[in-house]
Amino acid sequence: MLVLIVRFTIITALITGFLDIRPPAKETHGEVSASFGENNTALASYTVSEGYDYATRVLRDPWDMSEYTDINQWLNHTGPENYLLNIQVQDGIFSAYSSSGGSYFFALYPGYEPGMNNGKIGRILPINSSLYSCFYLAMQVQNPAAAYYQFTWGDASVVPSVWGMPYGLNLTNEIWKLYRVDLRTWPYISGTMWTARSAWQNLSVVPSLTGSTPFAIDWLRLTNCTPVYVNLSDLPANIYDLWLETTSPVHSIMALEGFTPQPNGSYAWDVQGIQPGTYTYSVKLTGSSNTIQQGQLTIVPTTIMNFTQPSPLSGPDFATSYSNPWDMDISDIVRIDCASWGIQNGILSIETLPPATIDPACIGDSANESDPRIFLNVPGFSYPSAFRYLSYSANIDGVWSAIEVGMIVRMFWILDYNGLPCYYVSRAISLDVGWYTYSADLYDPWNGYPETVFPTGCPVETWRDQDQVGPLILYDIEPNENVTDYTFYQDFDWFRLTMPDQVTQGQPFVVMLSINKPASQVRSVEYYYTNDLAQPMQHLAQRYITQPGPYITYLPLALSTYNSANPISSNIINFVWDTTGVSIGEYYICALAYDGYNQSLYCSESLVKVNG
Repeated sequence: MLVLIVRFTIITALITGFLDIRPPAKETHGEVSASFGENNTALASYTVSEGYDYATRVLRDPWDMSEYTDINQWLNHTGPENYLLNIQVQDGIFSAYSSSGGSYFFALYPGYEPGMNNGKIGRILPINSSLYSCFYLAMQVQNPAAAYYQFTWGDASVVPSVWGMPYGLNLTNEIWKLYRVDLRTWPYISGTMWTARSAWQNLSVVPSLTGSTPFAIDWLRLTNCTPVYVNLSDLPANIYDLWLETTSPVHSIMALEGFTPQPNGSYAWDVQGIQPGTYTYSVKLTGSSNTIQQGQLTIVPTTIMNFTQPSPLSGPDFATSYSNPWDMDISDIVRIDCASWGIQNGILSIETLPPATIDPACIGDSANESDPRIFLNVPGFSYPSAFRYLSYSANIDGVWSAIEVGMIVRMFWILDYNGLPCYYVSRAISLDVGWYTYSADLYDPWNGYPETVFPTGCPVETWRDQDQVGPLILYDIEPNENVTDYTFYQDFDWFRLTMPDQVTQGQPFVVMLSINKPASQVRSVEYYYTNDLAQPMQHLAQRYITQPGPYITYLPLALSTYNSANPISSNIINFVWDTTGVSIGEYYICALAYDGYNQSLYCSESLVKVNG
């Protein structure tokens, strides 16, 4: 089963990162204008596309250090002697202090091994090693004794059994520098070669192999090694360094060290490892502050598309179908055991004492954990297994996530099996500190398989097949399994169990996209539907066109650029899909966008069901 899951997730990662399906009508890689000052310093302006980056194309979330989520998963789980301290993520910079040469963070976390597969983890979205092979790290370290940094790739375990790492990665003290490693050709590798496996689920970074080292990281990129060239010119014969000046916050990054131009004064500068943005660049004599040439570089970001419809949150909801959505008012709660709680302004807040001080009746059997339960209001003898996606919005206090000490959530439910109450416990969903929205596909064979079923004689069925057992008679959420010596403080905004989005064959369905830039900057978007993510462009989706007549209900037209039907949200694009002629079935929706520089293709995470 796990082999099949890994194969499926590899295909998903390849497809959600797929690019350049076909060339656009015209693609501009550089627009250059140059003038010359009194000192023959060229003032040029270059605008180019972004390099093809794994985190951008597959995770839909570049490692740009703009959010704590870029580095926070499984943070500081190797003991206090290896902690990262003074952690800050601010203004697009991740900074911290390495306690030892074993202090590290995950860029790609493989996932919580006993738990459900959900979120931006390596088990769902592995790195295709034949596609992504060029590693870039924009970093500053401040320790003269710090000589090397390191990173490691691995299989689907937090402590991988199959792993590899390059060594001999030199650090330059004090200055900001863009480090580059081509994993196809780097000569010094310990363990398994990067290309020896088709995919890796784990990528971690050790900023310094020397302890007591302050460091700061601006970005990390893993590209397909295809150059994005800026063609510099009019450089006198010499050896140069290239520097980038950033504005927020202000710092200078050595982007290239010790290059020599061609005899005609030209140099093809590959900028694929630089994150999108606008920079002032300076060509300086190597090892000096003498600027020979200066200009502006703009790298246009890839259009990242997230589907808000269809999505795990947009389909028909179980509790709403019974006229009582779980939006956290008092009518949603039957009772809460083993925790103090209250509801205010639509937020459920609970406090769970540690097992040493909680009522002994609230201690669980598996790890002597505190075992609180939120019993949600459900209609008696209902059938929820048609509702595929579990989602919730939650917050938990803490400095970093501590999954192994009980920062997890589970489902618990009871089914009536011919008069016998059968008890089912799901796998865990790990929690991050702070507010997040979590979603899990319960039709995934791993996610939907119950971790515990009792008593003996109860059928062991996945969530998809729960209706074969019998109707639901009780449903609760177990918000944590606290095994610490301190109280857990949590908040929940809502819970949902949803079906895939539904549409009747021949009727319009509104596809909604949220993008990372103003919609007016996107030249075109084409839409497709597919029942196989390995074929994202399987069928072209036809736009629904309203017909004139006295009884027509208006629907917004599909727009390939700016969404005038929703001008308040300029980063929203809607498309109205005409399902006339579409075969009955379930489909992912895929969108191919072009912004004049980058072409990108993304598919929905959930399905649309076309009914007859």
